[in-house]
Amino acid sequence: MSDDDKIALVNAAGRLINSELYYSRLRRVLINGWDAKVLTDFLVLDDVALGIARPAMGTSGVWHIYTTWRLSVFEKAEKSARRKLDIGVQNQMESLLEYLQTKRTQGEKAAKVLEAIYGLPKKGQVYSS
Repeated sequence: MSDDDKIALVNAAGRLINSELYYSRLRRVLINGWDAKVLTDFLVLDDVALGIARPAMGTSGVWHIYTTWRLSVFEKAEKSARRKLDIGVQNQMESLLEYLQTKRTQGEKAAKVLEAIYGLPKKGQVYSS
């Protein structure tokens, strides 16, 4: 892959991450974090952004640029979501935010993310994605 191709991929990932679509989906997840469908919607979009940028990640500084873009969107979404949430659920939102930023892997299902944040489903409850 040429350097121009790598730069184009990084720029495409940057446009997606900095888009209103990505921001609004992330904000919606932080507000409705227990909803597997909402979470799946964001995870797919985040996987696309990561998948676009992954071929160029080997170049110096690219990972830093990608994570900086992503972090700024996460911070903006967190501030907005925090205003909408009750104090009682803000800890859960913070756990979900941390997991999405640092621990989740590409292609991870919403059910696994929800299990990591909220624990195993209660009897009769299913985290479907």
